[in-house]
Order: sequence, then C-alpha cells, then structure tokens
Amino acid sequence: PPHSAGQSYTLTLPSTAPSANKFLQTDGSGNLSFADASADMVLLSDNTLSGASSVNFDNTLITSTYKMYKIYIIVYPSATAGLGLYYSLDNGSTMNSTSNVRIGHETSYTTNTAYRNVNVNSYWALTGYYYQHTSTTIPMMYEVTVWNPTATAYTGLLSYGVHLSATNVYSVQRGNGSIESASAINYIRIAPNTSANMASGSIKLYGVK
Repeated sequence: PPHSAGQSYTLTLPSTAPSANKFLQTDGSGNLSFADASADMVLLSDNTLSGASSVNFDNTLITSTYKMYKIYIIVYPSATAGLGLYYSLDNGSTMNSTSNVRIGHETSYTTNTAYRNVNVNSYWALTGYYYQHTSTTIPMMYEVTVWNPTATAYTGLLSYGVHLSATNVYSVQRGNGSIESASAINYIRIAPNTSANMASGSIKLYGVK
C-alpha cells in the first residue's frame, strides 16, 4: 500500500558496496541486494584483432541459454581474402567437413545485381563464393545472425555485409540459409578462407534471449 504516517517498513541494505552498473533488488521481504540489470541482448565476447588467424566461440559461449546469436564483424585482412563461418559439434575438436551448409547469396555492386545463387559447402562464405575482399586498408564488415545452434534441428543463418571486390567496386553481400544438421552445434569459428590473417578490426558476439 502507499506509505502513510501509520505504516512502517524495514529495508535491509547490502553490507558491501557494489561494482559499477548494478541495481538494487528486493527479495519481497525487505532484504536488498545488488544485481545485474537483465537484458535480452547480452555481449558475450569482444575480440580486438591483431594478426589473428581465427576467432573462436566455444561451448562456454554457444549454449542453450540463448536462442539466437548476433556476430558483428569489422576485419582488415593482411591480404586478399574472404571470411567464413565454420562450426563444430564437439567444441572445436573436429570442424565440420560435410557439405551441409546451404546458403542463398545475392551479391550487388555499383548498380548491378551480379549473382543470385545457392551454394552448398562445409562452411559459410560470408563474402560469397565468387569474390574475395581485395583491400588491406578498407575493412570488410558483416552482421551475422545464427538461429538456435544448440537445438537438435537445422540452424538458421542470415548475413548482411559489404566488402571491396575490385578497385573502387564495393560489393554488398546478402546471404540466408541453414546448416542442414539436426545435431547440436556448440562451437563457431570466424576465419579467413585463405592464408591471410585478420590484421586488425573487431569481432563481437551477442546472445539474444
């Protein structure tokens, strides 16, 4: 009820000071404690790149806690390269080698839509299967969605991004499809599909409830 002069409340404050960005919560009996604010989209991994050959998200990150994962990618490669999303069912001990990643791609550049095609491979080529990124001073940038990878059903995939495919020619790449496996995925790798490394940039993983 609203407070009035005839009412009293006892609130017990926490005994220690909180770390940053905490809030006070009650247990319903007047006992207060500091807690993390809940969020539907949670930053799970933040990777600053410096000559990395890959960025790996293991089974401590890819769990049933989240139905959807978002990966934000900005990569300056050391040489001409494309980016791929690779996966494993055994926490990275064995990367998938079966051609069961089916993706529909649409690649546009300047005023043309160059390719619309469906490809099946053992990994997902985020830059498409036709062009590689040709600049080391201009980044390739991608937003990737992975839907429910730990379920025993096909995993949905969606991406949107841009890269430089030739001198002064920017390619816009859209892809959607699935990993056609009913086994739970617990490991995801982002890596160049050539011998180039990821000289600089950033790759972030978010979990979405």
